[in-house]
Amino acid sequence: MGQGPGPLIVSGAAGFVGTNLCRYLAGTGRPFRQLPGADVTTGWRPVLEGGDALVHLLARPSGDAAEQAATLALTESLALQARQVGLRRLVFVSTAKVYGETSPTGHACVETDRPKPVGAYAEGKLAAEVRLREILGAALTIVRVPLVHGPGVKRNFAMLLRAVERGWPLPLARVENRRSLISAASLAHFLVLAAEHPAASGEVFNVADEDVVSTRRLLGALAAAMGRPDRQWAFPPSWLDGLLRAAGRGSIADRLLHDLVLDVSKARLRLGWSPPLGFEAGIAQTVGDYLDRRRSSP
Repeated sequence: MGQGPGPLIVSGAAGFVGTNLCRYLAGTGRPFRQLPGADVTTGWRPVLEGGDALVHLLARPSGDAAEQAATLALTESLALQARQVGLRRLVFVSTAKVYGETSPTGHACVETDRPKPVGAYAEGKLAAEVRLREILGAALTIVRVPLVHGPGVKRNFAMLLRAVERGWPLPLARVENRRSLISAASLAHFLVLAAEHPAASGEVFNVADEDVVSTRRLLGALAAAMGRPDRQWAFPPSWLDGLLRAAGRGSIADRLLHDLVLDVSKARLRLGWSPPLGFEAGIAQTVGDYLDRRRSSP
């Protein structure tokens, strides 16, 4: 009997998405290796050799321009070493923010839209996309993702979880924006597919849950999954937008009040992909893990 593909290599395996991806791989029995984190001078060839493909997750979401430049240099070094050992494919996890902080009303971003990144993180991701294409050509697959939630979620989504748990009254009951999300479980499923499917070679894909949700609906779903009352109250979204921007919180206004929708039809048509976890099931998984962690913390 012939051997299966070599191990899938995961960089950034200790991060939120990486932890969920490694858990998924362990559950499926797919062999994988974790690439140790280091700097641009690191020689990764001993880990890369014999591997099948690399999923590159290493990132600094809150980094300034200098940190993003350092991440780009590390990514370039890793890609060059992957090419030298003949790795079949590198799957680069990018961000929906390369399209901008928001999408025009009624428009879902498609992979051919002109990028409009805002901020060091999005600009760094786009710069990495460009450089990786130069190095790897068809051996590269780019995956652009929206806000990810799931077990161990941190940063902005964790703030929403805390706000709902504590019963904070939030003035968002009239917000009917449209935002794409994805569960970590569904993203892990797609990343393995992107690493293995022949039609993913040299392509860019948007991925997201099938449901496009408003901030109001998201907070309501979190409250329901926690068994908490939904304490949102009505306030004119345009007024809230103005107040946030006057306070220098325009990026928060964009995320809470405006649209950012991804068209995922290319992933569905080219690769036959659909998210294995629905919106409510993904939220239940995220909330269940959050509550378990809260109960076990001192």
